[in-house]
Amino acid sequence: MTQLPDEATITRAPSLPPLTEARPHGRPTMRRVVYGGLLAAVPAGVGLGIAAATDSRRGGIAAGATALVAMVAARWQLQRWFTEQPRYLVESTIGDVEIRSYTPRVVARTEVASKDFDEALDRGFRRLFDYIGGDNHKNEKIAMTVPVTVVRSIDGYTVSFVMPSDHPLSSLPRPRDIRIALASLPAQRLAALCFRGRYTGALVTRKGAEMVRQVLEGGLDTTGEPVFAAYDPPTTLGLLRRNEVWMELA
Repeated sequence: MTQLPDEATITRAPSLPPLTEARPHGRPTMRRVVYGGLLAAVPAGVGLGIAAATDSRRGGIAAGATALVAMVAARWQLQRWFTEQPRYLVESTIGDVEIRSYTPRVVARTEVASKDFDEALDRGFRRLFDYIGGDNHKNEKIAMTVPVTVVRSIDGYTVSFVMPSDHPLSSLPRPRDIRIALASLPAQRLAALCFRGRYTGALVTRKGAEMVRQVLEGGLDTTGEPVFAAYDPPTTLGLLRRNEVWMELA
């Protein structure tokens, strides 16, 4: 049976150095504010610059509109940059694998009885998205965070959403769908391997095996099943996607 993260006992390997590296992601709130300012300033600046350089008001308007479309497209393709993620510190690296220490977090998760990875991810995502969209006993909307995680279980897969950091377990509305459970996860130590592109169940399995090999060669042991973490929606271009596989460290 797959051991879910909140049931695990986390220990720290004495051979690893103390935490020294900050979480490698910027603050999404600050990025949203900066982007909002740039969205107002850049297209106008480009338009005025082109108009002045070409002495063409129409050319300036077209250039400004093009810059606006490009910025909106970039925002759409890089949604994860503006979305909250769980906080962690990088302890060390082993090959391509990061050894991370995660702070406690709250998740909403659901079991999907399907052996097909893609089907389980799709069904689980829709179920959880309905919950944060207001299908709960308070009709409350909850902000989306990343990543969405998927791990194999006895009857299929467990799909999870991390809840926003300003939503402790006691404040979360109860799901109307009884297939959704809320849980607090303790601080954890995970090995993480990042990869790009589109993903399949076979690719996730292969990346998980690759990560385990590197971690074992580094003298650490893993426990449980590989966890797939998706940071981007399917509409994001493959080369821009951030995908990860995680393994809990024993």
